[in-house]
Amino acid sequence: MPHKEELFAHLRQRRSNLFGARYEVLLYDLTNTYFECDLPTDEHDPRRFG
Repeated sequence: MPHKEELFAHLRQRRSNLFGARYEVLLYDLTNTYFECDLPTDEHDPRRFG
């Protein structure tokens, strides 16, 4: 991702401006992210089990 540092700096500043947040480490949770696809026909395909 060529603009990773600039994007992070922008998002950190935006959050600080909106919520007055001050922090040294910012963590975010992706556990609620999921993908959907058609059920594979191969019964050994790991995508069958999510």
